[in-house]
Amino acid sequence: MTARPATIQDVVDIDLPGPRHLDSPGYLEKRDRIFQLMGMSLRVGETAA
Repeated sequence: MTARPATIQDVVDIDLPGPRHLDSPGYLEKRDRIFQLMGMSLRVGETAA
C-alpha cells in the first residue's frame, strides 16, 4: 500500500507450494519484491534507495 491516502501499490501473487523453505530461490525472490515495495532494504538497518 502507498502512503496516505492508502491505495494498493501492487499485488504479489504467492504461488509457491508449501511447505516453503526460507532459503529457496522462489521464496527469496518474493520476499525481496515485497521488501522493495515496502521501501525496505535487504540489509538490516538500511532503507531502500
